[in-house]
Amino acid sequence: MHQNKLCWNRSPVLNEIAKGKDLPANSFQNLLSLIDLPFLQEAYKQVSLSYNRNVTFHYEDKLHENLMDLEGRLQSGRYKTIPHSSPRSSKENGQNTVLNKAKFEDLLVQYIAANILAALYENVFYDSSYAYQFKKTKQQAANEFQHFVLKGPSVIKIDIQAEQARIDRSVLNLLEDKIQDQQFLNLLRSCLKEGDSGDNGNRNRVKFNDSPLFQILNNIFLHYVIDEWFENKIKPSMNGFCFMVRYDQEFTIGCADPRMTKQIIPLLQKRLGSFHVGIRQKSVSVISLSKPTVQKSLFQRGSRIIFMELLFSWQSKEGKWKLRQSPQWKLRPYLKQLWKQAKS
Repeated sequence: MHQNKLCWNRSPVLNEIAKGKDLPANSFQNLLSLIDLPFLQEAYKQVSLSYNRNVTFHYEDKLHENLMDLEGRLQSGRYKTIPHSSPRSSKENGQNTVLNKAKFEDLLVQYIAANILAALYENVFYDSSYAYQFKKTKQQAANEFQHFVLKGPSVIKIDIQAEQARIDRSVLNLLEDKIQDQQFLNLLRSCLKEGDSGDNGNRNRVKFNDSPLFQILNNIFLHYVIDEWFENKIKPSMNGFCFMVRYDQEFTIGCADPRMTKQIIPLLQKRLGSFHVGIRQKSVSVISLSKPTVQKSLFQRGSRIIFMELLFSWQSKEGKWKLRQSPQWKLRPYLKQLWKQAKS
């Protein structure tokens, strides 16, 4: 699962946008003007830190000049991403990989565009969404889910999948309703085209999927497809308590009444189908996480769920039950032992 890479210091103007304060009317019509030298310097630090010691680059040899040149090309709309056919790296001394200038600048621009979008949508995203947002973490999502389960123990757990090319096209249409800056939208289109599959499709797509720009665009798409639908359509129509927690393409919906939970599934499948979003095979499950009343074993059937690579389960200690969360990989040996005992 991707990690949140939108945690670095943003420029003061982006912080003002994220806080929702009043800005000039043309702020969203000239977003590239927000990219100044301090902004680029911070982006350079974060991109350079994301590489291991086997990757080096000569961009820092003339760092100030290179960043000033990049700033001018971005603000004037002259910046172009490199095509797939261009050489992106070379070997030096038979060991280190050296990124060429154009490829490294592509990575800088993806970081910058991602943080501009994150600032624009920070006050748009619902509290139920946690992935790839400024100062929102996976652990916060896990704690919120654990808190909600105590109120609504009947839970739907779903892991979705969608064609990335379709998401790219759909999210650009959605962005046009909020952003009138055509230069910025053209920059996004150029980045998406550069990240799309080509001669080296699978290899390049994996690299692009790891970029913060892909992550925030994916989150914006799922915000409109899932989050808005749940908050505006499903939640008001439910009787009693219900909740949703989403992290990236994995999310849970919980209700106090199990009958309400089952009613949501066909509505959700219809909603996802209208956007050509599929559900991963065998990923839909309705689980009851009610507190056990009789102590039979450490893990009772139907009293655990794996969400965000964490295992949430009711555990008993000295006769008292408590809902706990543990990393999934730590419990594999113990779960295998329980499985063998159950089979015997």
